[in-house]
Amino acid sequence: MKTILIVVAGIFIFGLSASAAGTKMGEKDRLAIVKALKNKGNVGENSKGLLEFRNDDKKAEEVIKEENSARLAKYKDIAEKTGTTPEKVGEQRANQILQEDPSGTWHQASDGKWSQKK
Repeated sequence: MKTILIVVAGIFIFGLSASAAGTKMGEKDRLAIVKALKNKGNVGENSKGLLEFRNDDKKAEEVIKEENSARLAKYKDIAEKTGTTPEKVGEQRANQILQEDPSGTWHQASDGKWSQKK
């Protein structure tokens, strides 16, 4: 457990320095930071398949912006290939993420209400 925290902290620090320098980090590093933030309850998944901060601790705001930007690009690409809208793809992805995420993570329902997955 201690090793995992050290690795996540290292990735988090790398992510902050990469963001501050204007350098985009790799997807693997970005997703590790996102996972840590979700597990801490700082970030949740909204009903549109995007990440939102759940509190004022926004130390990794650039990482979240970068992840949301990458997701939107993927949703747009999928929508173009399948003849739907990026919004519909995002909503479907939000449902998939809810199924995949562990208990305790925050998710927003389509009515806008937030709850922790049981």
